[in-house]
Amino acid sequence: MSASNGKIARFPDELREELNQRLADGESGCQLVNWLNTLPTVHAILDTHFEGRPIYQNLSERRQGGYAEW
Repeated sequence: MSASNGKIARFPDELREELNQRLADGESGCQLVNWLNTLPTVHAILDTHFEGRPIYQNLSERRQGGYAEW
């Protein structure tokens, strides 16, 4: 699956922006995964497009893809 079709790429712009800012602020991956997996918006996207599979390694992919571009 390409980055543009990945879990995080499907998040609303505001949520991706907040995630990028938290990454820039040095928040740990574990904290970010826990935060993301509690959000109703994230649950809806995961349920609709990814059979409800939670966020895991997607953050390391984000750091190398969308976050680096940000």
